[in-house]
Amino acid sequence: GGVRTALQYIPNGVPFIVHNADVISDIDIRALSMHSPHQGCALALVRNPAHHPKGDFVLKNGHAIHEGEPRYTFAGVSMWHHDASWATYPENRAFPLSRVIQTEIQQQRCFAMLHQGQWFDIGRPRDLIRANKLWRAS
Repeated sequence: GGVRTALQYIPNGVPFIVHNADVISDIDIRALSMHSPHQGCALALVRNPAHHPKGDFVLKNGHAIHEGEPRYTFAGVSMWHHDASWATYPENRAFPLSRVIQTEIQQQRCFAMLHQGQWFDIGRPRDLIRANKLWRAS
């Protein structure tokens, strides 16, 4: 619900980025914005990491959907418009971002792109150490 509550501080009509704090990547935000220039949301997807082999979404004709193959993992980086389904959720109450994503998918307003560059989920200390080593080596 943090994004919903923060909307009051983001000028209406201005798209905004939501970036998970436990993700390090070189995702091109400008490229992501080109996938949803006027409505809904755009998700960055990555190939499935070892800790999430089944993935989250399918990328079909520029949209994120649920059914099909191959499946990709949500990278934790997304671009949103104010017209997304935020108003259906209360301010100052906890709810997962995935609920809003699901609503946007149902309305066919959830766009996506496959990121093939650097991406690390550093939610665990061992992953942060690994990411640090790999990032320095590249």
